[in-house]
Amino acid sequence: MGEKDKKYGVLFICLGNICRSPIAEAVFLDLLKKRNLTEKFLVDSAAVAGYHTGKRPESRTLKTLQKFGLTDYDHRAREVSTADFKKFDMIFGMDDSNISDLKELQRLAGDKSIARLEKFSDYDPQGTSEVPDPYYFSGTEMFDQVFQQCQRCCDGFLKTIENELMTSKSLVMYLVLRRDLLKEPLNWPIGAVATQTAHAASAAIWIYRDDPNVAEYTSKLDSMHKVTLGVDSPDELAQVIKKLEEKQLDHKVWIEDDMPVCVALKPYSKDEVKNVFRSLKLF
Repeated sequence: MGEKDKKYGVLFICLGNICRSPIAEAVFLDLLKKRNLTEKFLVDSAAVAGYHTGKRPESRTLKTLQKFGLTDYDHRAREVSTADFKKFDMIFGMDDSNISDLKELQRLAGDKSIARLEKFSDYDPQGTSEVPDPYYFSGTEMFDQVFQQCQRCCDGFLKTIENELMTSKSLVMYLVLRRDLLKEPLNWPIGAVATQTAHAASAAIWIYRDDPNVAEYTSKLDSMHKVTLGVDSPDELAQVIKKLEEKQLDHKVWIEDDMPVCVALKPYSKDEVKNVFRSLKLF
């Protein structure tokens, strides 16, 4: 989360910012209030397209919020911008179309982007694939369903992020491994691929064995924490290595069969490396 007093920014995005993203924002704000966490978060919502800029949420959105006891929500629609990617830590899209548009905007934001981009429904314990747009349905039944889905997603996300924020200062060894090793034309066995992380991690620990971070990390052998992230090509791995070099983050590139296959960093806190790994997913 950066400095101790910096709020964690969460931005909810949908097509027009009058139905789904306002509901998600209102639900999340209410959840934070109930858990006395309001002061720790910066929360907003916005649109992919500026069809309704300056307008209040759709009337059925407001009726649904009021029906479930959220009576103090106030918002005017606005369009998401590249500046949001430099301000918010997490940006949620409601469906694949949102995510596609947001990825392009994140690309335009460049290296100054600090945001992690995810689909909101990934936090739904019921395993839904998206948050459907209720705007195109008659009545309020679909709005009720979206509200309940947003409750589940908000709860799931908050549990996840609370755990992450609690451990953001703890030392973690980050590894980045190529997924394409498992695919054509390489077709490495899964065991051989997994072994690359062990090689890289061991090498990094040995190389930086006199570093204070390594001493602290290895002092608690039963609680050493590692995170393995994935990239899909040699070029993507090369981009990660370039970023690590630019940020002067100590690391070891593991070479197997004369090609880079994995990168292991010496142990760092999450805050120290989060901007490098924003766009990467778990392996």
